[in-house]
Amino acid sequence: MRLLSPAAPPGYPPFPQEAAISVRSVKHARTMSIYRQSPIPKHTEDAFEDMRRWLSTLDSSNHIPLIIDSGCGTGRSTRIIAENNPCLAVVGVDRSVHRLQRRFGPSRQPKTLPDNAILLRAELAGFWRLLLDRGLAARVQKHYLLYPNPYPKSTQASRRWAAHPVFPLLLQLGGSIEVRSNWFAYLLEVQAAMRALSSAHSVPVHVQQAARRRLPCRFSAIQLESEAECLTQFEVKYHAAGHGLYSLNTS
Repeated sequence: MRLLSPAAPPGYPPFPQEAAISVRSVKHARTMSIYRQSPIPKHTEDAFEDMRRWLSTLDSSNHIPLIIDSGCGTGRSTRIIAENNPCLAVVGVDRSVHRLQRRFGPSRQPKTLPDNAILLRAELAGFWRLLLDRGLAARVQKHYLLYPNPYPKSTQASRRWAAHPVFPLLLQLGGSIEVRSNWFAYLLEVQAAMRALSSAHSVPVHVQQAARRRLPCRFSAIQLESEAECLTQFEVKYHAAGHGLYSLNTS
């Protein structure tokens, strides 16, 4: 008997596309070496180097652990995470200049970041590749993917992170991963992709091992009492609309 996921929010399909997502993730793992030869946008390379210079000002020994807030939007989550983790370097990354310029959302929010945080404009896939290729993957202690675009139409499934060519590389970064969404099916697809990569004999051994290290995934419902507890502007929006909010956490 199949366990059904919680009801989907309006406009979202009710069931995950686990099988299709799993097939794509395995295919991408098999052709990963070709994908890694694709060019990385210059602004992403520049942002990565900005981060490295900033890190050297925090810790000249270059050992300070990192928290990556991928798709940070206005940076509200980056600020909160940094305030809660003052001994770690928190890196917020988003591809949108417009979102980053809004700086934390509503005008009543503080407009400055803690000293242990930085906001960068970069393409996430390229930025994750640079973390691996330039020796910073092991310093990642935690990686947040908070309310990524779910691309809910079935024709858009290939644009979800679990079906993206970079997904096998994402799993090879250090630390734990937390994904939040108001669409539980999205989290089930992430788990399905990890399971597929952990057991497919056709993928490189190091990809298998990275996926196995992430399992089992832990799911939970996010209970919020007020807007002040929300990490992102999307979490504020979905909480106000009464949507269910869910998280997936990996090892």
